[in-house]
Amino acid sequence: MEKAIRFTVHILFACLMAAAFGALHNQVSYTVGLEYFHAFKFIQFAIEDGLQNRLGAAIVGVYASWWMGIIIGLPVGIIVLFAPRASLSTSYFIRSCLRVILITAATAMIALMVGFETIHADALPIWMSQHESVNPVGFARAGLMHNYSYFGAVIGLAYASIWSIRHTIKARRRHLFSALS
Repeated sequence: MEKAIRFTVHILFACLMAAAFGALHNQVSYTVGLEYFHAFKFIQFAIEDGLQNRLGAAIVGVYASWWMGIIIGLPVGIIVLFAPRASLSTSYFIRSCLRVILITAATAMIALMVGFETIHADALPIWMSQHESVNPVGFARAGLMHNYSYFGAVIGLAYASIWSIRHTIKARRRHLFSALS
């Protein structure tokens, strides 16, 4: 029962971390591509006119990313349940979540830098033809950053899973050897 409660708390924590990341991430992308939100995201998430600003961008970020906490939390949460102590399990889970966030943020920033170097008025991505936009360059750069954030989360999840497996195995071995001696 104690492990089930801890697992649930871990998943809820991951959802909160993902939501917070989405809200902060959207502050950067709102700066880069205001039009991405006004012509696309605010409509997609039915954000009221009075909230179509930075607060609305944060709300969109929460709505668009909280569920990634479930995607990230489930595999990592299961892995760390095998840690020999509850405190280690929680520590490994938090540290894994932080790794996912850092890798996701780094991937988003790299995508944004690539966008600034490669996306210009005369060099727009082909998918921009589907969107009417006053500022197609900013829209495309913000869209690129958003798309690659999800890619970064997948990379981060793979890394965090491997990291948590390695540390959980090491902790179990230490625990076993200390019990034997």
